[in-house]
Amino acid sequence: DYNRKGKHKLRGGDVNGHLKGPGRRPLALSASASARSKADLVRAEEAAGKSLGTEERLLAKEARIEEQTVELQERRAAQESGVMTLYAELKKTQSNVAVVDTSRTAMKAKLESTERQLRNKERALADLKIDLAKKLQAASDNTLSESQLQMLEQNARDITNMKAGLQREYKEREDFMAHEIEGVRRHEQTMFAKREAELIEQQQAETASMRAEEQRKATMKLEVQRFGSQQQVALQREQALAQQDLARQASARLQSNQVVLADSRTEFSQLAAMAEEGQARIKKYEQEKVVMAQTLFAQEAQLQRAQADAQQQVHRREQELAYEYAVVAGTLDEKLAALKDQVARQATELTACKAAKDQEVNSVKAAAAREMTALQALAAREIAAAQTKAAQRAVAAAAEATSAATVVGRLRADVARLDEEKRKSDADFGTSQSYLAAAQDQAQQLLAITAKEHSDRLLAEQSAQKELERAEIIAEAAYRTQEVAQQAIRLGAEEKTELARRWELERQQKDAAWADQQKLLAREADGAVKLERQRWDKAQTVLNAEAKKQQIVLDEAQQKEFESYKQQQSVLDEAQVKEFESYKVKLNHELMLERAENTRLAALKAKVQARLNSEEKQALAAIKEKEEEVLKAQENAETERRKAEKATALIREALEYGQDSNSMIQEALASAKSEKTRAEAAMHAAQSAAAAAAAALRNSEAEKVAAVSQATQRAKSAEDAATSRAEEALAEADRRVRESHDEAERMARDSLQEASKAKAAAAAEATALVRRAFDDRNTLVAERAKVEAMLVEERDRHAADIREVEGEERAESVSDLERRLDELKKLEQRQDVKEVKDNVRARRKTEEQGERFKTALAHLEDHQQERKRKEVRGGR
Repeated sequence: DYNRKGKHKLRGGDVNGHLKGPGRRPLALSASASARSKADLVRAEEAAGKSLGTEERLLAKEARIEEQTVELQERRAAQESGVMTLYAELKKTQSNVAVVDTSRTAMKAKLESTERQLRNKERALADLKIDLAKKLQAASDNTLSESQLQMLEQNARDITNMKAGLQREYKEREDFMAHEIEGVRRHEQTMFAKREAELIEQQQAETASMRAEEQRKATMKLEVQRFGSQQQVALQREQALAQQDLARQASARLQSNQVVLADSRTEFSQLAAMAEEGQARIKKYEQEKVVMAQTLFAQEAQLQRAQADAQQQVHRREQELAYEYAVVAGTLDEKLAALKDQVARQATELTACKAAKDQEVNSVKAAAAREMTALQALAAREIAAAQTKAAQRAVAAAAEATSAATVVGRLRADVARLDEEKRKSDADFGTSQSYLAAAQDQAQQLLAITAKEHSDRLLAEQSAQKELERAEIIAEAAYRTQEVAQQAIRLGAEEKTELARRWELERQQKDAAWADQQKLLAREADGAVKLERQRWDKAQTVLNAEAKKQQIVLDEAQQKEFESYKQQQSVLDEAQVKEFESYKVKLNHELMLERAENTRLAALKAKVQARLNSEEKQALAAIKEKEEEVLKAQENAETERRKAEKATALIREALEYGQDSNSMIQEALASAKSEKTRAEAAMHAAQSAAAAAAAALRNSEAEKVAAVSQATQRAKSAEDAATSRAEEALAEADRRVRESHDEAERMARDSLQEASKAKAAAAAEATALVRRAFDDRNTLVAERAKVEAMLVEERDRHAADIREVEGEERAESVSDLERRLDELKKLEQRQDVKEVKDNVRARRKTEEQGERFKTALAHLEDHQQERKRKEVRGGR
């Protein structure tokens, strides 16, 4: 304030910056100024309460935003856990597919081993056929015995049993393969249906959660916008009310200042008129005093002449009385006694007049002593008030330093909280790095987001650092103010001691002069009335001259001090104006920076909003694509189901065809058996024919040879026909078996291709799920960035509110300083007017004393005239 800006550091001034001296009194603050200061304090407390309420609301809003951030983080963790569970299920499905693939490869290996066994058995059958053919050839060459025929029959039965076993084993293998294929198909159908149902349910749940999340985001956005609009409206209303209050206060102050100025002007004009009138009266009184002195001198001359005349008359009368003494002795004695009585009465009157004069002098001394005591008491009270004010200012400066320290502590706490948030964000950044290592396809986006967050944190740290520097500057200014206040207190104390010393010296000098004057007056009071009057007049003239000289010297010193005070005041005012201008330029620069920061944040907010809108659009497009993919997956599942049904029908046809081939093989075997029976019958017929030929051999050797050769040819042709039919049947059976195997391999290959396609679809779906999970995570990260941006914006708005409140308080402090400066100038004018009034009162007092002296002189002159008249009457 005014007293802490160093404006009181004047030579010969007190703590309040007012001049003190022998002819001036210290200045005291008026009740109106104290009331205005109290009202300013109340307004400052209300503004501080409003700022605290705003700060509490902003802190509550930050707490709500932090709770929402925690909730978003929890949801993100839940979604990440869901993604991990889906990933585990996908791994489980892949493991199941791998198990199915291994079982299929095992079945395929079993089929290949079975085919190798069949080929080996077919080769063994071909070898047996070759041996049989060789044996038949040998039988045709030689006569077969019955044991050989039995062996051939046994071999044929073994071949038949072997073929039956092979057919049975092949049938069992085919039944086992069909059963395994059907089980695998049913298992795949159930797994596919279950997975499809789970995917549909999961998709529906995710769609519902995403819609709920979008609705919650929309509601949150509307709430944030509504809260922002409410806050903006409330701030605008508060600012408007504050501006109206400030305008009303400024108008009231202006009106009060105008009223006080008008009152002071009128009072000053009245006092100037009174001073002029007093000067005129003083001049008139001085002229009257000169006239009265001349009259007194004339009266004294007349008195001397009257005394001379009286002495002459007394001498003449004495001569006459001496002449008449002889005649009338008694009459002369009586007259002489009367004259002695009259002289005694005059002497008593002169003694009474001298006592009255001494009493008047003593009363003047007592009045001077009382005035001196009052001045000393007033000086002591002013010194005590100055000390009290200095202590109060020191306490206020200490309170301001404490408040600045609390502000610095609060800003340091904010910086620590920002550091904690930075550490948390760094931890989140580490987690994001781990997620980046897990998902390389989202690395660039997360790096961009983290870079943005880091830049926002750097901006927040820079703003916090600026606030900290600003608070430190304020604290340094407060400390400087406190040091200046302490220096001012020291200077004030020194000036007070110097003034007290000067005052004591002047008082001692005045006391000494007054004692000398009292001694001189006491010595002069013992003289005659004329000498006393002359010395009194001389002393009065000397005192007046000395008073005038002292007044002139004091006026010159006060004028010099006032000029130096004005110069220092002008220098201090210029310095304060420069400081205020620099502070104003600094504030304007800071406001421009804050406006630029606000515009940048608004642009960043618009970008973030546009990005959120684009991300929402992308999310909706992704949802649509996912729905289309789900529809496509359902269609693919339907086609797969149809293909599976077709494969099942083909497998059934293959099985039926296998059964047909088995029936054909049975038929071929039956035909081979019938051919064998025919061959056996032919052999029996050949044997009977051979027996008949042997019987007929005795008849004819030629017929025997012809019958044997004919029988051999017939048996050979029958054997060849049976062998060719069996080979044809076996070839047909092999062809049908190969076709059935080819069909089974084709179906297995198709099923493997379908399984690989299903696996690829499942992998693509898992990739889509992972991508969608990362998209959700990116959305959550974007929401977190948005929330952090909102937090930064709220902190900036809070800081802007605090800066606005501080700016208003500084503006109010500047206006208070200007108002107090005007009041002090007016009070200085009033002090000057008061000094003029004091001078007028002193002059009136001296005039009253002069009038008393004049009345005493007039009374003495009347007494002398009365005595002369009595003497004249006595002489007569």
